[in-house]
Amino acid sequence: MLSRRLLPVVLALLLVAACGSESKPPAKAVPSTSAAPRADVEVLDPVLVRNENGLATLSARILNHTDKVVAISNAYFDDARPEGPQLRVVRTGAVNIAADGKATLGHEAPAAVRIANSPGAGAAVAFTLEFGNDAGDWYSIPLTVPVVARTATYNDVTDSKIITSIKVENARITVVPGQRKAYVDGTVVGTIDDSAWDLPTAVDADGDPVAYRHQTATGGPYGMAARKGKRIEIGSGAPYKDGEGDADYFDAKDVTVGETIMVTIPFQSGDAIVPFKVVAG
Repeated sequence: MLSRRLLPVVLALLLVAACGSESKPPAKAVPSTSAAPRADVEVLDPVLVRNENGLATLSARILNHTDKVVAISNAYFDDARPEGPQLRVVRTGAVNIAADGKATLGHEAPAAVRIANSPGAGAAVAFTLEFGNDAGDWYSIPLTVPVVARTATYNDVTDSKIITSIKVENARITVVPGQRKAYVDGTVVGTIDDSAWDLPTAVDADGDPVAYRHQTATGGPYGMAARKGKRIEIGSGAPYKDGEGDADYFDAKDVTVGETIMVTIPFQSGDAIVPFKVVAG
């Protein structure tokens, strides 16, 4: 089911669903009243378990009180954030909760909701989790979820996954004097087939967020692919002129020639962390 909105954010939250009527309950240490009792779909006992790399994993119980199968369709912040945390649903398969059924989020399964740079333990994150069914019904659940440290209590909660099976060779951001856009290019090489459907996030050497941007000629969604044994070019290469068409770029004012920008690309199998060198064009 397609998401209806994805708003930019800097947190990276990993949400995984194990579905079925006998789902294992999530690790729980902080009682939560984030979601009021509902007669349709409920999200109970949500907690964000912070991982060492700054990502966080949502553990929660989902109860579907309706007479139709529902699926996780989206997650979003209620306020528009042009830069900072990016909250998104990553789909590697269906995340369905049976009619009058239940599911556990936070364990190995086919979908993820991520935010980069989670706040520390003791903080809370407010966002909305959305569900839908094939009949076109939508259920939006507003949540305020506490962040907790990853301790032995949460050993069964999925940790964030960083992959090494996909790399970008000769990854660079080219700054041309007098040009507003600094275009991205390089070569994606992988030992697996995978795709990323959400815009990457990026930080500079100080760990401060830098907006990774995309322009499109058709208005279609962002996408980056990796294919086993194949080399896939991203970017058009020199002469890096401002123009139309599909391309990834940074605002030239946000980067400095000689620095390295660390880019996180959210592939379905996990995040690829890639250093992009800023060069003069």
